[in-house]
Amino acid sequence: MKIQFLVLVPMLMIGAAFIGFANEKSKTVVEKTFGSAENKKRIESAPRVLAYRLSLPQDPSGKGLLDFRETKNYKVGPSVLVDPKISSQIRKLILDDSIDDPTSSKGCIPNFGVRLSFVDQQKTCDVYFCFECSILMVAEKEKWVGGSDFDSVNGSLAILMKKIFPKDAQIQALNKKLSSAEQPATAPESKPQGDEKPEPESEVRPQ
Repeated sequence: MKIQFLVLVPMLMIGAAFIGFANEKSKTVVEKTFGSAENKKRIESAPRVLAYRLSLPQDPSGKGLLDFRETKNYKVGPSVLVDPKISSQIRKLILDDSIDDPTSSKGCIPNFGVRLSFVDQQKTCDVYFCFECSILMVAEKEKWVGGSDFDSVNGSLAILMKKIFPKDAQIQALNKKLSSAEQPATAPESKPQGDEKPEPESEVRPQ
């Protein structure tokens, strides 16, 4: 009986390790990018998508900009309700598993210029975009939970952001050399939420 027990324990440990490895492998796309399957589902199906322009203020100590890793450091502009046709195209682009290059290693420091909030009755999932680095980060309750590169769809996303922020000169200047072949289907411009006016141009260049 003792011998059987001694054999069984290592087998259980090996089995648990294999299951853990399998689970970790399954995380590589969904959880690495979105933090959880629930967040991915929310991005897929949330009935409302709100867009915000972001800027990162200077550090009062004079040491450059505030820490980009802290979501609370960003100055957030007024919300813009994204037209469903535009949000549908954005979802298609950022939910495509092929946009992320697992071998990519970037040395840039992102400065997120746009945030999209995917809102349903339960929670909000926020996606931050840095167009200079082609990096997006997913946040839940203001904490980073996932992220991805988006080099392959940077131009197409920029076109859609221009429709969301038609009067923002810095957004309009994104990817001026974008080829017509990259442009997504035409969609109507998004309108400011409620009585909010379109946000003024930020002093910090959108990233």
